[in-house]
Amino acid sequence: MRPHIQHDEDEILGKAYDGRLVRRLLPYLKPYRGRLAFAMAALLATSLLDLTGPYLTKVAIDRYMVKGHSSGLAPIVALYLAALVAGFAFRYLQNFHMQYVGQLFMFDMRNHIFGLLQRLPLRFFDKNPVGRLMTRMTGDVDALNDFVTQGVVSILGDVVTLTGIVVVLFLLNWQMALIGLAMLPVIAAVSRAFQSTMRVIYRNIRVRLARVNGFLNENITGMVIVQLFNREGAMFRGFD
Repeated sequence: MRPHIQHDEDEILGKAYDGRLVRRLLPYLKPYRGRLAFAMAALLATSLLDLTGPYLTKVAIDRYMVKGHSSGLAPIVALYLAALVAGFAFRYLQNFHMQYVGQLFMFDMRNHIFGLLQRLPLRFFDKNPVGRLMTRMTGDVDALNDFVTQGVVSILGDVVTLTGIVVVLFLLNWQMALIGLAMLPVIAAVSRAFQSTMRVIYRNIRVRLARVNGFLNENITGMVIVQLFNREGAMFRGFD
């Protein structure tokens, strides 16, 4: 016996990226724009410092190690260590402030959602299982927090770092840079295919998790009825 599953709004997937929906998150972030600006500045500094290490390594090899002038390595090593320490400090500040904003962002959003739930008509709760609503209150808000504090930050950091790498490559040797970038179309195609596949998988996980939680909630709150009609076995098979 398999439980009857309604194909409701959980099946409405929408677009992969909807700018209108993303803009609706901005009011939750507006009170913390100062911390966000500081975190973005720290992210930019971290991305630039990440480019320092490879360049200093090149200078050490080309100017000193190849020519056997090991005495000149001390300043290069000192600069490299200083870049590592500075990069660690900026990365710590960026992570601290973004996580701080993320926690406040979740706090405000969950308060808003809880207040909205209290104002909804009773017919809304007749059509939506409590377990699914709990999934929306917890899992989906956590996903939005990850999107704000990790997804966007990672994308911006990677863009700055990759842009810097490409610029440095062309400044050093544009022919070698073109050879290295020749694989970009292949990488882009593979990434696109992977993105499409993973988007479908994550959405299926989201839908099934909501249904599992809804099924659990209904059976736990209605356990008296389940046992009264001796439906334990059927419910277990349905859950399985």
